Amino acid sequence: GSLGDGQLEGEIVICPLHGWEFDARSGACMTVPGESVPRYRVRVEAGDILVEMPD
Repeated sequence: GSLGDGQLEGEIVICPLHGWEFDARSGACMTVPGESVPRYRVRVEAGDILVEMPD
């Protein structure tokens, strides 16, 4: 499942498919130690959300 469809509880994102919990700041999985997801720099400018993607 896409974490974009997941639930955000504070700084924890919950996967809608597996129920795994991820720290939105570090990408670390709180449910399964050693697992993680990529993280990206995000900023808001003039009401737009900008995400820095790797090359």
